[in-house]
Amino acid sequence: MLRNTTDYNPIYGGPLRVLDENKPKRESLIVDALNMYGFYVQTWEVFRLDYLGGLIRQHTDQNEPRNKLFADVLILNGDSYSPLQKLPTGGFRFI
Repeated sequence: MLRNTTDYNPIYGGPLRVLDENKPKRESLIVDALNMYGFYVQTWEVFRLDYLGGLIRQHTDQNEPRNKLFADVLILNGDSYSPLQKLPTGGFRFI
């Protein structure tokens, strides 16, 4: 991917590219991923989205399209958002 150039032309396509280029859908999917897979992260742990994406890849069936899509979106956007911290309430906050 070439995010920092004038020619943004990612090498991936299909639904993943559509989601990555549509910020509201992408952010909605990221929130859903945190709610569905956030239990893989330890309380008080500070992490980036790509870390959670890696945990999803490691602990779920990647033949399931939903698991694969969530993992891919989080990994692709790992450096696009601030690190998060998991709170004892089960919620998350940006650091």
